[in-house]
Amino acid sequence: MKPIEKEELIEDLPLSLQHSLFLEIYNKRLKGIPFFRKYYDKELLRYVIPNLQVMNFAINELIYKFKENARLVYFISSG
Repeated sequence: MKPIEKEELIEDLPLSLQHSLFLEIYNKRLKGIPFFRKYYDKELLRYVIPNLQVMNFAINELIYKFKENARLVYFISSG
């Protein structure tokens, strides 16, 4: 029997339960980000959290070019 991947397990949950689960898991970490501390709202977080991704960039790698149309929002934790 193949082990169930956590992503598969979460994807099988109803969307409202997925959002609640993500909120519980990431709530403390998000409160450490000034933007989320200032605009803390559980309903906003229920929408935002499932769409967050951790991304790593190399030193001096271009993330955003000034005046470029933005498609993503970045919350930089260090660097």
